[in-house]
Amino acid sequence: MKLTAKAVVFPALIIIAFVIAPRIAIGLIPAGIEEMIRMVFDVNMVISTLTVVGIAAAAMSFVKNATDSWSPANLLAAIASELIGLYVFIFFIGLGDVAGLGVTRISIPAGPGATMFWDFKFFVLCQFLICGLSIVKESLDFYSSRKGRYAQPTAPS
Repeated sequence: MKLTAKAVVFPALIIIAFVIAPRIAIGLIPAGIEEMIRMVFDVNMVISTLTVVGIAAAAMSFVKNATDSWSPANLLAAIASELIGLYVFIFFIGLGDVAGLGVTRISIPAGPGATMFWDFKFFVLCQFLICGLSIVKESLDFYSSRKGRYAQPTAPS
C-alpha cells in the first residue's frame, strides 16, 4: 500500500461533492423553489443517498489510489467504482427512482391524473454498455500488470 497525495485528495473531493455540497446547496435554495422541488421528489432521500454513495465512492477511490495496479484490491475497487457510477447515473436519470431504470414519472398538479413520463432507457442502456466495457478494460489492465509483475526475466543472449 502506498499513501500518496492522490490517494487522499481525490476521496476528499468526492466527499465534498457528494456529502457536503448537497447539504449546503439545499440551504441556499429559496423557499418557493425548494417547495416545488419537494413536490417532484423527496429531497431528504436524495441527500441521504448521495451521502452513502459519496462515502462509498470515496472509500473506493482511496483503495484504488493507495494500492498497486496488480493488487486484487485495486481491481475490486475499480469495478466497485464503475458500479457506483452506474448507480448514480440511473439515480439521477430516474429522479431518485432507481427501479424505474430510466423511466421517470412526475405527477403534475395541473389536473387529476396528470402525469408526465420521461423515457431515458436508451441512455441507461448506453451507460450499462459503457460500464461493462470499463470493467473489461480494468480487468485487462489488472491482468496485464499482474502478468508483467510476475513475468520471469529472461537471460540476455
